[in-house]
Amino acid sequence: MLRNVKTHLSKDDAAEFTKRFRSIKNAWNSEVGSTQFEELCQRFEKSAPTFVKELREKRPHYLFFLNYPDGVRRTLSTTNAVEAVNKQLEILRRNSGGYFHSEETAKLKLGIAVTSLESGRWRCVAASVTAALAQFNAMFEARFETE
Repeated sequence: MLRNVKTHLSKDDAAEFTKRFRSIKNAWNSEVGSTQFEELCQRFEKSAPTFVKELREKRPHYLFFLNYPDGVRRTLSTTNAVEAVNKQLEILRRNSGGYFHSEETAKLKLGIAVTSLESGRWRCVAASVTAALAQFNAMFEARFETE
């Protein structure tokens, strides 16, 4: 979303939007964040109505991380982990001559990449996630109690 802001808004407006969205990331809860997001949309509705309409449609996706404990929000609000895995796959593809020679080769190299991550960077659970595990378990149980 923040990359698209730079495309759809002027440089000054994009800077303001980014600054205000960062404050939404620190919102106390999802209701407060949703209210602030609506105020943000109203602020830029006249200058980019189509973009704001798209933002409003995707609001639940953009603000879903607010439902989680404060300690893990930053981790969950980014796509850095996904982009890192995709980068590793791209490096594997490039090193294979630009493409994978067969489906079996692709599966093998993907398995090697995941094993490497699991034995390296992903070997230990992040401290922020470990601290929030009790809250995650409570949220998980509550989800099934309401159903």
